[in-house]
Amino acid sequence: MSPMVRLLLCFVVAAALALPGAAARAERATERYAPAQIYVARHLLEHARAALAMQEYAAAASYAQQAQVDARIAWGMTDARALRAQAEAILAEAAALTTHSRAQAAASYPSTSARAPAAVPSPR
Repeated sequence: MSPMVRLLLCFVVAAALALPGAAARAERATERYAPAQIYVARHLLEHARAALAMQEYAAAASYAQQAQVDARIAWGMTDARALRAQAEAILAEAAALTTHSRAQAAASYPSTSARAPAAVPSPR
């Protein structure tokens, strides 16, 4: 090996040793997919809002739950504060929509005890 190559190799090794945290700060392999996952979560959240507006409470709850899952996945894919903040906002809104949808669904169906007894034929 020529002295010039050795010198260059020593310089590269010294530079790598001088930055021990550089490898630890490397971007995650999933980092580049987090924005797409946020987009999917937002899209599902929009579907949940639309279903809620049309009083389709079961569908709204389902879409909201799916949005929560995708937001959690996106949160885990990245260390970027901005993306994690977006994921947390989606999580919070989807949780509120899920709770609201379930409450509306429960309120829209009368309980069996509240149904009119006249609908059941008398055994006499």
